[in-house]
Amino acid sequence: MSRRRPAWVDRLFRALLRLYPFDFRGDYGDEMADLFRHQRRDAERAAGRRGGLGITLRSAADVLRTAPRQHWDLLRQDLRLAFRSLRRSPGFTAVALLTAALGIGANTALFSVVDAVLLRPLPYPQPQRLVRLWSVDESGSRGGVSLHDLEDWRHGVPGLAHLAAWNVGNATLSGEDGAERVRQALVGRDFFAVLGRRPVLGRTFTAAEEAPGGGGAAVISHRLWMRRLDGDPGALGRVLRLDGRPVTVVGVLAADFAFPDDGVDLWTPIALSPEQSGDRGGRWLSAVARLAPGVELDAARRQLAAVAARLAADYPASNRGWGIEAEPLHASRVGDARRALLLLWAMVGLVLLLACVNLASLLLARGAARRREMAVRTALGAQPWRLLRLLLTESLLLAALGGALGLALALGLVELAPHLAPSLPQIATLSLDGRALLVTGLLAMTAGVLFGLAPARSARRPDPVRELRGAGDGGAARAARRWLGGWNALLAAEVALAVVVLVAAGLLLGSFARLTGVDPGFAAGGVLTFRVEPPSRVDFDGEMDDVLRAFATDRRRATDFYQQLVRRLEALPGVASAAAVNQRPLGPPGAWTTTLWLPGDAADRRRPPVRWRAVTPGYLASLGTPVVAGRDLRWSDRAAAPPVVVVSRSLARVYWPGEDRAGEDWPGEDPVGRRLTHDDPASPHALWYTVAGVVADAHYDSLADGPTPVAFVAMDQARFGFFTDWGMDVLLRSAAGTDPLALTAAVRREVAALDPELPVFAVTTLERSLLDQAADRRRAATLSAFFALLALVLAAAGIFGVVSYRVERGRHEIGVRMALGAGRRRVLASVVTAALAPVVLGAALGLVLAYAAAGLLTHLLYDTPPGDPWTYAAAVALLLAAALTAATVPARRAARTDPLRVLRGA
Repeated sequence: MSRRRPAWVDRLFRALLRLYPFDFRGDYGDEMADLFRHQRRDAERAAGRRGGLGITLRSAADVLRTAPRQHWDLLRQDLRLAFRSLRRSPGFTAVALLTAALGIGANTALFSVVDAVLLRPLPYPQPQRLVRLWSVDESGSRGGVSLHDLEDWRHGVPGLAHLAAWNVGNATLSGEDGAERVRQALVGRDFFAVLGRRPVLGRTFTAAEEAPGGGGAAVISHRLWMRRLDGDPGALGRVLRLDGRPVTVVGVLAADFAFPDDGVDLWTPIALSPEQSGDRGGRWLSAVARLAPGVELDAARRQLAAVAARLAADYPASNRGWGIEAEPLHASRVGDARRALLLLWAMVGLVLLLACVNLASLLLARGAARRREMAVRTALGAQPWRLLRLLLTESLLLAALGGALGLALALGLVELAPHLAPSLPQIATLSLDGRALLVTGLLAMTAGVLFGLAPARSARRPDPVRELRGAGDGGAARAARRWLGGWNALLAAEVALAVVVLVAAGLLLGSFARLTGVDPGFAAGGVLTFRVEPPSRVDFDGEMDDVLRAFATDRRRATDFYQQLVRRLEALPGVASAAAVNQRPLGPPGAWTTTLWLPGDAADRRRPPVRWRAVTPGYLASLGTPVVAGRDLRWSDRAAAPPVVVVSRSLARVYWPGEDRAGEDWPGEDPVGRRLTHDDPASPHALWYTVAGVVADAHYDSLADGPTPVAFVAMDQARFGFFTDWGMDVLLRSAAGTDPLALTAAVRREVAALDPELPVFAVTTLERSLLDQAADRRRAATLSAFFALLALVLAAAGIFGVVSYRVERGRHEIGVRMALGAGRRRVLASVVTAALAPVVLGAALGLVLAYAAAGLLTHLLYDTPPGDPWTYAAAVALLLAAALTAATVPARRAARTDPLRVLRGA
């Protein structure tokens, strides 16, 4: 049974033939005309038998291929006429090309970003089967995974074919070329099997290298291979020194391998047993898994939930209240960037639509002004479809040239994108590929049709007698009145879109301004920060008692190093104070988090986790954070002294809520003198700290979040260091009048004096870190402000163009009114009022649309409601001011009309 093609396919086919008819009879006689009719009839019969759009288009292509080549002269002739017409109006052409280029270029560039970040699959085999795993507490906060739990998941979840863990940190790579700080990923067994990637040179780790006590091998990145080993193919087997230990290069990964992130330089096996990794509550690993064949994510989630319930029952001290969350790896890497990118793309799409509306209004006015030209063409025998084809060709030529300029703009924006948004995943792979070029072409063609169809239809059926008899003015005036409703609708739509973009930009700018106005709780100015990480000498291959003794010795060595360093730095000229902390303010969020217990707490009692900071005395004073109760930490708080801790006010509210009391710096009980521990409270070896003081709250994690609950302990009394992680951030407050960055060279000399192979890295200022906290919001606000300004300019240009045309076409009517006694002010007011009527309507519609869409920005806003009335009022006021300015210029020109000259010319 034959399948008929849809009716719209027939209409499309007939429209194409009508737009570009081949007049064989006029040029080649009846024989050629009959041949063409037979070919078209055969093609239509074939399409009717087999159906579908594909065969119809193929038949059309066959017809066009069999046509004589000379008939393509029709298209070339239209292109020549369109080019000459645009060249005769350089001002209009320049504005139109710039408008189209901005809209198309911005959309192409943003599509490339969206494609690289959201649409392009991860560069691994079957990436849809990769999942990211987290431990989740009762509050829903995600955490890491302990090596103990990982082994239980590996054996208790058959839905996971492979499961691996990793932890990223810094390490010192030393050798003949000197020492440098590199990013190291400690990876568990099956890591490369999970991802399904092999090195381009060499191999991955053997079972012996991944076993506890193994290690000694490293797989390096392509970047490190080129930088450190000069891309030598014989680099396999080379021995490097990593934190003072020898490691052998066994493999080199491809240049596009970027897991866990593109900053990792080398991968080494964890090579620890669960017992060597610490207690079960030490969740310091990240986990990734590959689903088993035939297993869906929901089934794996159910198996993980069952394992979590069993572990909570078996190990209540460490696992009660903890669940397991699984998410596709691609979604976890994209995170919140998905919504932000889609919102930004929607905003840019509105700008493109606004540009199309603007160009449509300008072309509509230009087309009405050319009605006399169209009338002459019609009088000379031009058919309506011939005129429509000519005007559409002009629009498509404009769109094509604008698309070419837009592509050049997109190339520049793509080069800037990694610098504007460096935190986006896979942004380093951004490029303009074939899909981006296809999108550019589609955008250009669609834009050409959108802003060219209405003007072309308006001018394709002129009345030559009426147009020529009225010498153009009367016919054009009647045409203007005929299309007045269309113009008003275009202006209203343009203004509504502009209001939506302006409101979005206003909300983001207001949010950014409020965020930057947040008091961080410490004095960031004049503070230099850098990080050093002395290597560990702990050997985990020996007996556990020997390992623990080496661990304690290494910790003692690290504390002595930092105490010496701080004292040497404080003696430098231009340094007011110095201190060290295991995690600087505004560093990676969630780092060094622990749970505290109070006397009498059961081991399975869960309280919100807090930040645990090991510091040198004087740290809080260097930050300028005041002590509101008790005392600060002192140098006398040594290892042999009773352990003490200083807590923040927000931590005191959580752990000692009590009753609210007037006059206190915090509501609740006085925590000074109370005890707490981060160990198992039931253990006889638990280390109990006494609260010595309370300090004011500060934003140590993020300005957008509330004050961070944090506990400070003297470094000499801290059990700090996590598996030989002795890294500390050092803070130097410079003396008045001293640039903190000018101290960098002196800092490097002092560190080298203590350890010549210890690199200094992450050198910055605390003020710079404070600015970086709002970097993403600043970029979003800047981009939205740019597009809002572009939308405002496009809307004003559209209003100016349409009002100018209406003034020119209505000059005869204005002259008659002024001859009958209308004053200049009245003419000025009438022109402006007529122009503002659709603007007010569009502004009202835009407010409704903006309010409906503002909820999508909620997660990007800080202390700014989506319905902020001041933002909406400011957006409308700004747009009305621009519209009034754009309408006043041609209105003033209309008010200066000489009625005698106009009537004499009529």
